[in-house]
Amino acid sequence: MRFFILSILIFLSTGSFAQSSLVITFNDNTTQTIALTTLPDIWMKDDKMTVKTSETTLEYPLYTVKTFTFGNASGIKAVKAAEYQLTGDALILPDESAAVRVYTLDGKAVSCPVAHGNGQTVVSLTSLQPGAYIIKAGGRSVKILKN
Repeated sequence: MRFFILSILIFLSTGSFAQSSLVITFNDNTTQTIALTTLPDIWMKDDKMTVKTSETTLEYPLYTVKTFTFGNASGIKAVKAAEYQLTGDALILPDESAAVRVYTLDGKAVSCPVAHGNGQTVVSLTSLQPGAYIIKAGGRSVKILKN
C-alpha cells in the first residue's frame, strides 16, 4: 500500500516542475531538504527509495520514508546584516582573517576567490553555478542560494 501511495505522489508531482526543493520526511519526523535545479528521477525498488538529481544520487530505506513533497521553500534563512553582508555577487565578512570554505549541499568543496583587507573578508560568488551553497567562515556557517 505504501508503495502504491508513493507511486501516485510521484506521478502527480511530475506533471509540472516549478519547484526548487524536495523535502523528505522520515518516520521519526526528521526531514531532509534537497535543493533542485531540475526535476529529479525518483523510484522505489528493492525496498529502497532512490532520488537521482543532476548533482547526486541518494538512497533511503523505504520503510523509513513517511512522505516526500516538492516545494518552493529553500530552507535558507536571511543573512543577518550584523554578521555578513551580501552585496551583488559578493559575501562580505566582518573578519579580515577569516578562513573561508565553500561547499555544495552534497558536501563537495568548491573554490571561490577570496580577498582579505580593510578589516573584512570578501568572498566572490561570480564563479559559482546557480544553486545552494554552504559557506563556512569565521567559525560560522551560512547557506546561500545563487540564482
